[in-house]
Amino acid sequence: MPIRVEFSGVARRVVGRASLDVEAVSVTTALQQIVQACPAFEENCLRDGRLSANFLASINGERFTRDGDELLRDGDALLIVSADAGG
Repeated sequence: MPIRVEFSGVARRVVGRASLDVEAVSVTTALQQIVQACPAFEENCLRDGRLSANFLASINGERFTRDGDELLRDGDALLIVSADAGG
């Protein structure tokens, strides 16, 4: 299902774009799609296939997670931000 991934701060600098549309059913599959489009994301933002401690994912701006098993729904937006964003 189509998911819009948006990047902020360091993640945006790493991937070199503000957003990326992927086909994903979970946070993990979204991360895998990001790595396929931008291999530098894996080296700089992931540890063992999961978001490193320096990053968080926000689903639709409603909740933050690092849980790769978190399911996504058609049309969800996934924002990848630095864990210290906002202060």
